[in-house]
Amino acid sequence: MRIAVLGATGRTGVPLVEGALRRGHEVRLLARDRGKAQRLLPLDDDRLQLQAGDATDPGVLGALVDGVDAVVDVTGPVKGGPKDLRTRITGGLLPAMRDHDVDRLVLLTGAGVRVDADRPKVADRAIRRVMQFAQPDILADGQAAVAAVMGSHLDWTVVRAPRLTDGELRGKVRSAAHVGGGTGTTLGRADLAAFLLDEVDSPSWVGQAPVVSW
Repeated sequence: MRIAVLGATGRTGVPLVEGALRRGHEVRLLARDRGKAQRLLPLDDDRLQLQAGDATDPGVLGALVDGVDAVVDVTGPVKGGPKDLRTRITGGLLPAMRDHDVDRLVLLTGAGVRVDADRPKVADRAIRRVMQFAQPDILADGQAAVAAVMGSHLDWTVVRAPRLTDGELRGKVRSAAHVGGGTGTTLGRADLAAFLLDEVDSPSWVGQAPVVSW
């Protein structure tokens, strides 16, 4: 399978790309900084194709998704970047996928983003209030990007993750269809990457926005 990855040089993107290669996939990644990509990823692997460019450029996104089977977007806020970065990326990505007949999209966002099916408990509401106070722009941007994806005609899955940590793969992830479904407050990036790739390989959450954690 050929997968396009946005956010490949980030702390979740690196284990995602490495995991995809271990599973035998071809990966086309988008990176603004070629030098950073060379430091972090095995660009000498023939199955890894680097496309340099800006993820908010519709032309770049069109070239990225042309001929791929699925897209995984693990982009996040960039220090000093626009407050609506995720919204801008999604605004270019969705029509690019439509124009190139690519149907499968897996989008990562934070667990603070809400959807209609959620049934938040007291702790969930408290965490969201903290985010609304501390990171209102990031939360609003994620919410807008998710709304756009959910309103598209793609075979989408929105994966919502809590606070992320580094460390080795545990191999166990809890998932729930909604906030308030009994998931925890942390997740390792290696296990998150494995969950995202599982969803590409064998989709089980199409048209849903699961929450995942340890």
